[in-house]
Amino acid sequence: MSSSIPPANIPVIDENGFLNPTWYRYLASLQRATDDVVAGDIATDTGSGLQGGGSIADGVSLSIADNGVTNAMFRQGAGTSILGRKYGSTGDLADIIATANNQVLSRESGALVFTATPTLDGLGFSGAATVSAATPSTHKFAVTIGGAAYFFLLTT
Repeated sequence: MSSSIPPANIPVIDENGFLNPTWYRYLASLQRATDDVVAGDIATDTGSGLQGGGSIADGVSLSIADNGVTNAMFRQGAGTSILGRKYGSTGDLADIIATANNQVLSRESGALVFTATPTLDGLGFSGAATVSAATPSTHKFAVTIGGAAYFFLLTT
């Protein structure tokens, strides 16, 4: 039986609405008995992102290797977004999108959201101090927020 694809001018369905015999013979030639495949091995190439393999007779188990998914294999994301879980639960990842300029990622009411960049007044800090550094345009700030100390380097 031939396994070459019939020419393009032979319709798959004939004028009576039936499968064309030429196409039937072709499609039937593609049918394989999987029981016939009992010998050989399946191996995974280095860098394929897969691990596992083994003898066909014993069954084959393949899985994604640790760090097997590269950036090139990963899905595309929305512009100006990060991928994660917005809420503190297990589930599918989704894009968390910054919808305007000058936004920062924060956790508010149990959800990750992009919000407007906080001003110094909005931080509610105490104990700010300016210390001159090597150049007059560089300043160090010590800030206490909620009992925790943070240090910032401001270059103007």
